[in-house]
Amino acid sequence: MRDYFGAFAVTAGLGIEEHLARFAREHDDYSSIMLKALADRLAEAAAEHFHERCARAVGLCRRRDAHQRATDARGVSRYPPGARVPGVPADHTEKAKVWSLLDVERSAGIRLTDSYAMYRPRR
Repeated sequence: MRDYFGAFAVTAGLGIEEHLARFAREHDDYSSIMLKALADRLAEAAAEHFHERCARAVGLCRRRDAHQRATDARGVSRYPPGARVPGVPADHTEKAKVWSLLDVERSAGIRLTDSYAMYRPRR
């Protein structure tokens, strides 16, 4: 049995700072929260997409259809028995190791905040 290890970092919401600043000036907390939430959801969707593509490329899963996505949502694994497929670690301090291995800040401009959230400031 082959074993694989993969890691990647994705971001979304590039360039939202000017909008967030405008929302702050206008005391529009709702729009600020919604824009940040949208960027976060887009990043999560991108991560899921790339994770699935990588898993398919090495034969850990096949292309999922709508039924399989619903099954996944109920907690049934899409991977074969015995496949070790970790997700995001519960201890987010582990991200620092991945950041170092991938040199994410230099290569993609994505930084980790003090609480290990990912952030990409405008370049």
